[in-house]
Amino acid sequence: LDLDIYSLDLSHNALSGSMPESISRLRNLKDLYLGPNLFSATLPSSFGQLVNLVHLYVNDCLLTGRIPYELTNFTNLQALGLHENTLSGKIPRDLHLMTALAVLYLDDNALTGSIPASIPQSLIDLRLRQNQLSGTIPRIGDLEILQTLYIDSNRLTGSIPAELGGLRLLHEFHAYQNDLTGSPIPSSFGNLGFLRILYVDGNRLEGTLCSELGLMHRLESLFIHENHIEGKLPVSMAMLTRLEYFIAHSNSITGAIPSELGALTSLKKLELHGNDFKGEVPMEICDLTTSLLQDFTTDCAADDVGFVCECCSFCY
Repeated sequence: LDLDIYSLDLSHNALSGSMPESISRLRNLKDLYLGPNLFSATLPSSFGQLVNLVHLYVNDCLLTGRIPYELTNFTNLQALGLHENTLSGKIPRDLHLMTALAVLYLDDNALTGSIPASIPQSLIDLRLRQNQLSGTIPRIGDLEILQTLYIDSNRLTGSIPAELGGLRLLHEFHAYQNDLTGSPIPSSFGNLGFLRILYVDGNRLEGTLCSELGLMHRLESLFIHENHIEGKLPVSMAMLTRLEYFIAHSNSITGAIPSELGALTSLKKLELHGNDFKGEVPMEICDLTTSLLQDFTTDCAADDVGFVCECCSFCY
């Protein structure tokens, strides 16, 4: 093998069998792309010798077995993609040793155990979704440049840590389809001025929505459905003028729908059915259905529910 090879791309082929351990002889290799392929093998521990790697993608390769501990030796690695495999076992505890790591994709595997408390401070994009991870969400509010956090579709328990409000550059937070409890949105999330997507649906979150919700001025999608959220919708939501999708069905939200929400002129989808609203939909919100809002649902089908909607696209 030519030991002066710096980049090797074998992706999007139909390569099968075990991965050639001879690749580990390419000590100057910086970029290695092996997926998607059909290797159906374990990731060789000898790859830990490729300490000069900057980008390593072995995604969608039918990989089995554990994540080799030797990968934590990659202090130059900036991107690691092992997603869309069937990797099992725990995430290595010493991830924090990978001090240059900016992108970590471990999603769509069968990983178990908890999310490590020590995570590289250099991370920008962290995706752990669709595994079998358990335990609580670590208090990782010190990841100052993290922009994307996907931890949905796992078995996580406990509350959403208030410390996550320290992720000042966060753009997306996906925590849906877990077993989370406690407050639906910590008041500290009012500090997340860059947050665009907030998905916490399909948990067991309870309590009321905080007024600080209105401080997330860049929010475009808010999914809180299928929880146990109570109380009234905060009037401060009227400040979410970029909000396009508000999905809040199947909770226990009460009171009247605030007329102030008529200020949400970017709304395209508003699902409020399966709650305990009373009164009628304010005209200010009905006016939105003449522009972008085309999907609007409430509990207005029965005469005895105590709720009237003259402009809903569908009544439950």
